[in-house]
Amino acid sequence: MIASMPTVRRFAWLPFTAAALAFLLSATSWASPYDVSLYFTVMTLVALAQSWNIIGGLGGQFSLANHAFVGVGAYTVAMLLLKTGIPVTIAIVAAGFLSAVVAAIAALPLFRLRGVYFSVGSLAVALAIQAWMINWNYTGASTGLNIPIAQIPQSDGLYRIATILAVGATLGVYLLLRGQFGLRLMAVRDDEDAATGLGVRGFAVKAAALMLSAFIAGVAGALIALNQISIEPTTMFGLGFTVNMIVMAIVGGLGTTWGPVIGVLVVYEGIQQQLQSSPSLSAILTGALLIVIIRFAPGGLLDLARRVKSLAAHGWRRSHGEDSGTPNPSAVR
Repeated sequence: MIASMPTVRRFAWLPFTAAALAFLLSATSWASPYDVSLYFTVMTLVALAQSWNIIGGLGGQFSLANHAFVGVGAYTVAMLLLKTGIPVTIAIVAAGFLSAVVAAIAALPLFRLRGVYFSVGSLAVALAIQAWMINWNYTGASTGLNIPIAQIPQSDGLYRIATILAVGATLGVYLLLRGQFGLRLMAVRDDEDAATGLGVRGFAVKAAALMLSAFIAGVAGALIALNQISIEPTTMFGLGFTVNMIVMAIVGGLGTTWGPVIGVLVVYEGIQQQLQSSPSLSAILTGALLIVIIRFAPGGLLDLARRVKSLAAHGWRRSHGEDSGTPNPSAVR
């Protein structure tokens, strides 16, 4: 019985995850169509923020290329449905895998670079892919593509897939933070030379993290394309996707399980959605929040909440005479 306790604790997250997933999936039965559409956007944003959290938060690689993986996923699902007619679920998974393949190819030159050079290089790769797609007639060039409506799942179906993706991405980050691969990735983030000296294969670890990040972003891109029906390269390969991922991950808390989720709720639900009629004001407030977080709470809102809780608990202990060996008279009474 005692020997089995660590195993019980190790899998304690399973019931909670199953219950949370069941509740989120049930939204289609009690929410309005508008709310389901809103929840779909939230779930895709959570998945995208978590995808950047893997490479940027856990991996420490400030990538500016994740929007390229969104675009690759979007165009992959569109082309497969247009040219082959395969089931949409297979096309969505294939979109993620092709994005991961593109990430693996990009990793070869990119991970020879470090720091700001890596960031600039990743942006250059993304811009090159976008320029290619704008001029590639086979995929519609700058005109884009229209996905056959008959092959697109209903909004409820898209929401369910997006929910599974968001929960899966969040669970993936949770497991990475506690698994051997995640420890290696964070060791490379903290000091790659030292990690290499201890036998960690830095390039392989970073490349695998980028591929996982790209897979999630590619599947999210496929879902976004199916929801929009009509796509074109300027939008689907737009830098705005990466900017949103980075902002939401940083605001919530980089390198944490729940930070990106909190970031999506605060930035999208709390600012962008409430000020959708005033996009300029929304951008100003989002930028101001990001500056405040970086300056005063670099660990994000999640870390700030933990510090406030710790300070409150410390103050409570002091007020009750538990902080030192001298008892509080009022506590004795």
